[in-house]
Amino acid sequence: MDKNRQVSLLPKARIQKAAKKISAGFAAFAVCAALVTFYVWYAPGGNLKPALLNAASVLFLAFPCMFGFASGSSVMTGIAKAAENGLLIRSGEKLESLSGATAVVFGKDCVMTSISPRVTDVVAMPRFFEEEVIAFAAAAEKNSAHPLGIAIYEYAQPDVITGLVEEKTIRAGEHDIVSIHSENHGFIGSVPDAQAFEPIEGGGVSALVGGREVLVGTRKLLTERGVDVVPFEASARKLERDGKTAMLVAINKKPAGIIAAGETMRPGAREAIKVLGDMGVDVSLMTESSEVTPDSIAKDAGIRHVFSCVSPKVKAHIIENLRNNGAVVSVIGGKNDSAALMAADAAIASGFDMPENAAGILLTGDDLNAVPAAIRFSRAAMGKIRRNILFALIISGVGMPLAVSGIIPPLMACGAAVLVSAFILISSTR
Repeated sequence: MDKNRQVSLLPKARIQKAAKKISAGFAAFAVCAALVTFYVWYAPGGNLKPALLNAASVLFLAFPCMFGFASGSSVMTGIAKAAENGLLIRSGEKLESLSGATAVVFGKDCVMTSISPRVTDVVAMPRFFEEEVIAFAAAAEKNSAHPLGIAIYEYAQPDVITGLVEEKTIRAGEHDIVSIHSENHGFIGSVPDAQAFEPIEGGGVSALVGGREVLVGTRKLLTERGVDVVPFEASARKLERDGKTAMLVAINKKPAGIIAAGETMRPGAREAIKVLGDMGVDVSLMTESSEVTPDSIAKDAGIRHVFSCVSPKVKAHIIENLRNNGAVVSVIGGKNDSAALMAADAAIASGFDMPENAAGILLTGDDLNAVPAAIRFSRAAMGKIRRNILFALIISGVGMPLAVSGIIPPLMACGAAVLVSAFILISSTR
């Protein structure tokens, strides 16, 4: 029972608490002002009616509920708008923390990059076509459980690769061309089953595809199977310098090509980084990975600051140091970033498998544009709250003296209070 009650009573933003204090203080002031008004009008002649009416006008124009509307409605609108864009914010307190963010730190794994590796490059060796390399490698990897093998097989699917078993072979010099009917320069059919599939732990796979021996894997595997790996070296090294994993493909012991796979950027990552920079937010990338891959990803995304090879404990220290240097830090992280999330001012969890209380904000989709959008909405909500409170104070400050003097009757004061409250509510939902 107590636990359910704690969950329902979500923490409010500091500005909401301030608005509540202003409302309570203003209500007390209004009561005192109404009593003074009553005394001023009643004392000289003992006339009860005008004294009561003018005192009531003062109370109506004080209308402390305006301050509650000024904060609560804007917070709810900001949270709703963020949810529409893929970010669930737990409370007004989290919304306010996000609005003040001056630094955003992204985790890499499953946050800045895709969850699984994806094929990024296909390089064909002389006398081979890229389509051949993809087709034979996909067939060889069809039954593989390795993430890289799955990436190759999935990469083949959009082009719908071949019926290699029923292929015709056309000789063009020493080049074996897979001849298949095509539409839009793609293959028709499905990736066939391979014969004699053999997974080699830590090396790759070996298989027979359409009567050909296909090897997909490391330099060591191909060398052990009698394949000359020298033709691969220049292209493979270039791909590996870019932080990608180069998988070598040999067909009938001839170097056929290289398929590179790597972590790819999540949708909207580059645009989100640019928008955050335009908003004056400093963006960093933090990961446990070695320097090559995160540096490559950061360069691709336009991130200048990278913290690589850091343990979860060190991640938390990095966030604390940023905060100690005056930054308001928002961390967008996955399960490996729990410590950093707990150390942040505004923690955004990417994924539902997070420890309890690790984050008060949840990124529900894949598009990272939700992050700058939510910061923008939170800033707008906080700005709207301040303007609404100022507007309510001005209306009350102008109206109450007029009510004390008897210029504004109770009915007009009541109508004015309702109109002002309605204006604040409508303004807050824009």
